[in-house]
Amino acid sequence: MSAEKKRCSWLPFIIMACGIFYTFYLLSHVADEVFYSGDGGLKTLLIKQFARGELRAALDIPAPAWVKNLWEKGYYPFDPPFVYRLPSGNYTAFSLLFPLLSTPFFKLLGFKGLYILPALFLWLLWLRFLLAARKLGLQEKISTIILAVLIFATPLTIYGGIFWEHTFGFFLAFWGLEFLVNQGQKEISRWKALTWGIISGLIVWIRSETVCLVAVYCLLGIYFYFKSQQSSWIYFLIGSLASVLLYYSANLIISGHPLGVHSFQVIGDTMGKRFFQSSDIFLFSLTRLMIFMPVLIFIILALIVLYLQKKREIPFPVSYLILISGVFLILVPFLLPNTGGKQWGPRYVLVLVPIFVLLAGILLEFILKAGKKFLKYALLSIFIISSALGLYKNSYVGAATLIKDYRDRVKPALDFIRHSQNSCVIVNNQYVAQELEAAFEQKYFFYLRPNSSLLPLISEIFEKGYEHFLFLSYQSQLGRTEMNVSARDVRLAGIKFHYLAKYSDYYLYEGEILAKAQEVEDYVRETYLVPDKIYGFAPAHQYKNLGKVNIHSFLPENRADETSFVQYLALDDGIYLVRYYYKLTKITLEKVDQMKDPRIYKFQGIMEQFLSPKNRYLAKEIIFENFITTKKGNFLFFILKKIKTNSKDFKPEDLNKERIFWQSFIYFQNEQAFGPSVEVSREDSDTGGYDRSLWDIFSHKSHEYILIYKIVYESHNFEIFEKTAKGLTKVQEFSFGGL
Repeated sequence: MSAEKKRCSWLPFIIMACGIFYTFYLLSHVADEVFYSGDGGLKTLLIKQFARGELRAALDIPAPAWVKNLWEKGYYPFDPPFVYRLPSGNYTAFSLLFPLLSTPFFKLLGFKGLYILPALFLWLLWLRFLLAARKLGLQEKISTIILAVLIFATPLTIYGGIFWEHTFGFFLAFWGLEFLVNQGQKEISRWKALTWGIISGLIVWIRSETVCLVAVYCLLGIYFYFKSQQSSWIYFLIGSLASVLLYYSANLIISGHPLGVHSFQVIGDTMGKRFFQSSDIFLFSLTRLMIFMPVLIFIILALIVLYLQKKREIPFPVSYLILISGVFLILVPFLLPNTGGKQWGPRYVLVLVPIFVLLAGILLEFILKAGKKFLKYALLSIFIISSALGLYKNSYVGAATLIKDYRDRVKPALDFIRHSQNSCVIVNNQYVAQELEAAFEQKYFFYLRPNSSLLPLISEIFEKGYEHFLFLSYQSQLGRTEMNVSARDVRLAGIKFHYLAKYSDYYLYEGEILAKAQEVEDYVRETYLVPDKIYGFAPAHQYKNLGKVNIHSFLPENRADETSFVQYLALDDGIYLVRYYYKLTKITLEKVDQMKDPRIYKFQGIMEQFLSPKNRYLAKEIIFENFITTKKGNFLFFILKKIKTNSKDFKPEDLNKERIFWQSFIYFQNEQAFGPSVEVSREDSDTGGYDRSLWDIFSHKSHEYILIYKIVYESHNFEIFEKTAKGLTKVQEFSFGGL
């Protein structure tokens, strides 16, 4: 053997070694149990079940009885088309073979073991592909080139870095094709043909839609048998049919239907619906194949050129490869429920990629040998350009996309949930539950479906002693209808949502169950309200529990007279006492420095945390109203009446403008300060804003509460705040009278 031939014979293995290194590079970015597709989460739950020794087809997620009871009531984390409820349990729509084979690797290596089979079957496919190319008699250089295209310029290698069964499917699908290629060259022994058929038929155990491919292989086998009378074809058919029939028998036992749980998505569709949907899937698959595997463009153009030149001596097995690919592309859309969802390339038809690349190699060699000079170089240029585009799309963009997905899409949210002290997690989309499978061992997941009620779920969670929970909204913020949370449910259940963070498509909230709100309200009504003939009820017992109360007003009431009125306003350059003269229609402004007031001087240090832009209590904008001294603590009430102008430009008509308004207070106790969240509103020039005043401090069932009397125009309300380590949390607000 010459030195050049030796180099050529070793070059494919060098390329495969580079591909293996590239696969390890992709896998090095898998840092946790996060998956490119949510399917991986469900399959991992099955694998963990198998690893516990529970070899059942039905999915059984470990959880306390009360959690499983809620799941039975409609809050199970998963739904069709991923999980179906059957009389004997919950069944995933995925094949069991792949999770079963992955279980030993998971037990041995943890989550990293999940990626052994996807990578291994990818590498074995490369090897089988090279052997098939050599058995077809392709030149070593051509075999090396198309192997490089298969590895780096198609989507297949990306799937070697994803926990998915597709590379297993690619590998098995190629076995049937390789048998056709080998049998076309020489006859194979019967037992070898039987084994080859069994392995080829196993693909339906991995990807059920590939039964179309097995059917095409079998039809070609029948054709070749009658053509050659070689008995090995019969044994190949027997092996393939045995695998398929065994698969359908297993489905019948498990799910009651021979096509299995996965088929439930399309069973019952009318022929018209199937036809139009399959047309869309076909067009989608074909166009996406050209985008993710541009070398397909070269194949199409080369075939057109050969047809126009009426070349009849097209080598074996071009016509068979075209037939297999064409029939599969036409038939498989009728078995598919969708176009594939989140994927890299059209995953349902990627089993054809090795066939197409092999076809590209045959055509390339044929054109280089027999084509005219112009066409030869034109098509060669197209092959090079399309391969380069495929290289960029898959090896560069694909890798960057996968790495970013592993790093940013699920991992931050998973870390946040794992470190959260909340045990209960409610999601509004089952994709969230699938992708956060790694947290199932620590947290209890519940799926709030559209139009389902939050009340039974919240009541049960609260009864089990959980006052807080995490709420994960997928692609929508709190307040939008897509969250599946109705305002009525939130109000009746007594829930307050606190925004926590946003990671990729996940909005995270902490839900606080205020189920005690009604109980506390009943106590306040009984203790602090008396019947009133005019208003229905009136407040009673102000300062009942506070002892001696001293109220120091910061806003003098005697500054107004018959010719003018006064009010305090915040302008851009400070706080001003504004006096308006009726007859003269003019104003005077007197700047006020509130911070010099001796009544609040000793609290300045504590107030600094509130008087900062971060907390919206701006020292130059808030107006102090009252300072109330009680035996239990001190209160500072203040308001914001802000007009966006400075004192030099202020005009009388500015007084009639609607302006930003809020009123709040700080509760000082034992050298600590507590404040409620600020409710920003607008002050109408006719009705004004609202007015708060202290009514009482009381204890109820070992909790301390602040009772605030609030007047909103002609409505009289009570606000109840609970003192917590985080501040003052509003438990309830209710109206008890008014005009």
